Amino acid sequence: PVNLRYHPCDSLANLPWRASVLQPATFWRHEVQLRIPFRTEFHYCFDALFFWEAWRAFRWIEREPRVAGYRLHGDNKSLQVRPQRVLELARFERIKFGERSLRALWLSALGHFLAECEHLPWIGRPIGRAAYLVNNGLAFVTFYRWPGI
Repeated sequence: PVNLRYHPCDSLANLPWRASVLQPATFWRHEVQLRIPFRTEFHYCFDALFFWEAWRAFRWIEREPRVAGYRLHGDNKSLQVRPQRVLELARFERIKFGERSLRALWLSALGHFLAECEHLPWIGRPIGRAAYLVNNGLAFVTFYRWPGI
């Protein structure tokens, strides 16, 4: 069973702060797809952007019991601590909260820091992993008011 999605106290009311929607068991009407096309200029968070725009334009229903889970493995784009992904999440935050969003500014700074760390042999990857754990730990304890990566 899937025991938690994002946070034990999560609800649809928290969607503005989430970076994603676990979509293996999401369904939508054709009208949604017609009004909100996938934005192909995004590689890492095109689906999150789709669900954000759908949430703003349409009514959502969450049903129980949960019917699908999401398996995390080494090849998941969601687990890659790549500067390109973090910078794309910053673009997503600007769409949600505006150009002066502190969330977007933080993710931009973190993305540029990670880009510099990629050039450090042997230590760049562990620094990226530590940044992922610390940042997402802060996101979890703040109910995603702090942006996750």
